[in-house]
Amino acid sequence: VGSEMCIRDRSPNLTVESMREVVVPNEYGGEYHAYEFKCTALGHPVLVYIDADTGAERDVLLILESENGILTV
Repeated sequence: VGSEMCIRDRSPNLTVESMREVVVPNEYGGEYHAYEFKCTALGHPVLVYIDADTGAERDVLLILESENGILTV
């Protein structure tokens, strides 16, 4: 599945800033190949992970930045 096809049909509130291919560990000790999209949604930074093999959305993380560091939820 191509990266352009993966993000095209997602929320119209997402503005893609960058994309990269990544390998993400899963909860079972394995890993999967994904596209990581750094986006802005309604003014907030988010990371969207799309499975590169299936095109399925795997995870969406909101990035919270403060003087103490960066947190993803």
